[in-house]
Amino acid sequence: MLTCFSIVKRYGSKPIINNFSHDFTTNNTKVIGPNGSGKSTLLRLLAGLEMPTKGKINSSAPLTELISISSDSITPPEFLSTAEVTELFQRYSHFDNTYYQNVIKQLDLGEFEHKKFAKLSSGTKKKFSVLWALSQHSEILILDEPFASLDQDSQSVFKKIIQADDRKLIFVDHENILDFDDSVHV
Repeated sequence: MLTCFSIVKRYGSKPIINNFSHDFTTNNTKVIGPNGSGKSTLLRLLAGLEMPTKGKINSSAPLTELISISSDSITPPEFLSTAEVTELFQRYSHFDNTYYQNVIKQLDLGEFEHKKFAKLSSGTKKKFSVLWALSQHSEILILDEPFASLDQDSQSVFKKIIQADDRKLIFVDHENILDFDDSVHV
């Protein structure tokens, strides 16, 4: 479904990822490595948000149709409210609004739906980012530190939701909250 062949990613002359190959066949794959090793960069490459400098990624469908992603490196424009961002997801992706509204209630996020995304706390931004990814229909879910900046109750709710999701999961989790079938070092 998703295979990397000899991926190299450079920013200028600095190599971030060097000769990475992996076949993502298990249900839950944790991406492991020290800070600055390219974990988040790899997730963006897998999602098709960046292109490798060398190598290639083979997938069973176009990456934009196959994957939904939550990453702090992807932020909505500052002038949009969370409701406006949600409307964009509804318009341009296969978005499950019923699912979205159910989780909004579980996390008591209703009061934040019409606030500008830029004005939210880092924890509330994280909740919406993860929720937008979870609410999209996709075969693969990519989550970059989904529990960072979250309070313990929110971590618990998201852990249950993510564990109940039957999609293939590729993630970075410094909090060590999620279980994994496989790990890959970057």
